[in-house]
Amino acid sequence: MRFPEPADMTPLAWRNYVIAQLVQATLGLIPEHALAVGVTVHRDGVVVQFQLSEADQDDEEDMRDIVDELVDLLGEVVEVSSEAVVRMQPQLSPTDGICWVWRVHVARAENTSG
Repeated sequence: MRFPEPADMTPLAWRNYVIAQLVQATLGLIPEHALAVGVTVHRDGVVVQFQLSEADQDDEEDMRDIVDELVDLLGEVVEVSSEAVVRMQPQLSPTDGICWVWRVHVARAENTSG
């Protein structure tokens, strides 16, 4: 099976394809302490972005599983990496260059901060 490549699509189509694959990769794997999950999409690679209230061993394993699943879905035509940030509340911006696909419910975020 041949995987789509960035060169096969417009930048917008490639970004949308990667976002859809990330959503699929996260099914059943969102880390317990996750505040937000997103992706930064480049032509030659993607960075899965995690924001967490804390990061324990189970969270680390879930993040690795999401990245591994995304690699399986995208093929090896692009490099997939990840970044994790621990903070009290999710911090998302429409201008940060990250396509956010999941955010914690406000009530849950308030319960995890104190």
